Amino acid sequence: MKTVELISLIRDLLICVALWMWVYKHWTEFEQTDGKFWTFLFLIPIGAVLWFFYAAGILIL
Repeated sequence: MKTVELISLIRDLLICVALWMWVYKHWTEFEQTDGKFWTFLFLIPIGAVLWFFYAAGILIL
């Protein structure tokens, strides 16, 4: 793997993790119940779909 590809992959992963954490933080601010665990599980597939579209170049942040 080339160095440029590795740096690009790390950057993409960091962007997606930051986006996922931001969504999770703001989602849990509205849900102050014990359902945070289920909200956490609900956001995993959303993050996976966003990562797929971003990696495919369809979603541009």
